[in-house]
Amino acid sequence: MKYNIAISGTFNVENYGDLMFPVIFKKAMEKRNLDFELFLFSPERSCKKALDENTTVFSISEIDKIHNEHPLNAVVVGGGALVHYNKISVKFPQETQIVGYDIGESWYYPIDFAVRNNIKLLFNLPQIPFPFPESLQATTRAAFGCCDYISFRDDMSKQYLLDIYDENPPKIEVYPDSVCCISDLIPLEELKNYNQNILPFDGKYAVIQFNPQKPQEDDQYLIEIINKLKAQRLTVVLLPIGYTHNDDFVLEQFNKNNNLDCVLINKKLNIMETAAVLAGCEIYFGSSFHGAITAIAYGKKAISYNYIFPKNKNQEMFKMYGVSDFVVDNAKDALNLLNDLYDGKISFNPKKNEVLSQLNEYFDNLLLMIKSTQPSNHDYQDFIKPLIKTLPELSRLEREKIQYINALDSQTEYSVKLESIISQHLDHISNLEKNNTEQNQYIKSLENILHSTQEQLNEINTAYQRIRANFFVRVLLYIRRFFSKNKQV
Repeated sequence: MKYNIAISGTFNVENYGDLMFPVIFKKAMEKRNLDFELFLFSPERSCKKALDENTTVFSISEIDKIHNEHPLNAVVVGGGALVHYNKISVKFPQETQIVGYDIGESWYYPIDFAVRNNIKLLFNLPQIPFPFPESLQATTRAAFGCCDYISFRDDMSKQYLLDIYDENPPKIEVYPDSVCCISDLIPLEELKNYNQNILPFDGKYAVIQFNPQKPQEDDQYLIEIINKLKAQRLTVVLLPIGYTHNDDFVLEQFNKNNNLDCVLINKKLNIMETAAVLAGCEIYFGSSFHGAITAIAYGKKAISYNYIFPKNKNQEMFKMYGVSDFVVDNAKDALNLLNDLYDGKISFNPKKNEVLSQLNEYFDNLLLMIKSTQPSNHDYQDFIKPLIKTLPELSRLEREKIQYINALDSQTEYSVKLESIISQHLDHISNLEKNNTEQNQYIKSLENILHSTQEQLNEINTAYQRIRANFFVRVLLYIRRFFSKNKQV
């Protein structure tokens, strides 16, 4: 039997890990000899898959149309950090503007579709990055109550889902992120063929990656990290992994502004080329979750530069590998860790085989679920009721939002008036300061005149004293002559 399978995720934005999920799923099922056709779905728009012009990604809103043309046997959700209700900021391929992206469509819409059409619904190790808001917990319970198989890539996601249940929670399984088995599905020798046309040098190298969220105060330590790696006779490659997050721009500017002479790949790499660069390095240092996973999978060292919120994603994955100490929150700690690593004080020994064994078990389970003849028994009324009950609460929140907006507008109007009054006072103060300056100048001028007058008076007084002294001298001389003359007579 041939199966038509829909997989939903963020496949229309240029982010390495998200784009790798359908590749890993496809290869894992091919390895297990499943005969199938895979259809990719994402929020927002239909387009070519990002960084892959040979694959089409359909808008999730078209899933009913595709189902009518190619009846779907299963809907697979994930992976990625997509199970939440918030918008995220992305940059679509060939565009420069950052826009809001309804990532909730990548998991909630497929549930709605699967329930309406009574099709198997399987969660492919996505992540719940945040707790669910109380106002949407009933709706979320109803959604997950319709799932045939629930799996997440970390314990935190499982706990976030369990937290919304008082009783009778669904069965939830936790396995490592599916990209952890990349080396088992894409041999290193296959990737080496890509590397030949990418790196303009021979020899060993290190890979560094970060995005514009990087703390600016970390720059001095990042430079020291690069110099430390160069001291190990490693060429340092600055590798963009999330083009949608402007990795390429910030890495280029960092290299240029600090005269680092690192290798920056100007060509935009597809995901296989990115995987090839990661697989061939000696050590990876960066914020990308899947950058670290790929390096580890091919037996390389990795340090997670974990400055992006929420931080539990990288922490949970490195914990599964048994190398939690190699997750750092800042570049200063990373430099100390790197020094200890090259000084032989610590070693990097991830439990690669254990992780791979878990994922083989996971994909075996997923295969059984896809091939199972047991029908899904979704009840659309049970699914939709909590959402309908949520509408009054959403309406109330909307009214509160309008009230807050009106209050904000009123406050803004008051602030504008206050700014006008303050501006007038500032002008008055400025005029006073100007008058004060003029008065000070006038006083200084008077002081100069007074000083000059005083000097003149001093000169006159001196002259007077001199004249007076001369007068008395002359009088004395006259009297002396007078008496001298009288004596002679």
